[in-house]
Amino acid sequence: MNPGPPELDITPHPLVALPRPMKPGSIPLPAARGEARRSGALSQATLHTTRAVADAVFSREGHAPPAERMDWVMDEYADLMARTTGRGRLMFWAATFAVGRVAPLLIRRFTHLTQLDLQDRIRALEAMEASPLAGILIALRAILCIVYYEHPDAARATGMPLGPLVKS
Repeated sequence: MNPGPPELDITPHPLVALPRPMKPGSIPLPAARGEARRSGALSQATLHTTRAVADAVFSREGHAPPAERMDWVMDEYADLMARTTGRGRLMFWAATFAVGRVAPLLIRRFTHLTQLDLQDRIRALEAMEASPLAGILIALRAILCIVYYEHPDAARATGMPLGPLVKS
């Protein structure tokens, strides 16, 4: 006998402020209901810097991943950020801004991250990861990893099953 899909516990944390009291059994976030609307877009400069970071983070043996794969990652990242709250988008914009300007300084390069070749970008990001500013890069890198590993090719390469993880 199949018990059906598992129930999700969506009880908000007691410290989460909601604009109005929740009805029992309701899902508070539009994204959780599949209704998230695009509320804003990142600038081309921010996307260019994010792409420079992603190319370095996901490089293998000094080579950037295939352009088509990174185009997909950037499209998904831009869509995710467009659906993020203003505060969340500001946080990731600030992280991208800081990484683009600070990381090169850590390898004594007085330019923007996007102006460095791939090897220097890798060195700059490694230097930032080893610095007290690592948290800034880690936040940006974590979101990029979530998006990157959602790609079906990444799932195949890591041995993850394709399709839903919970079967009804």
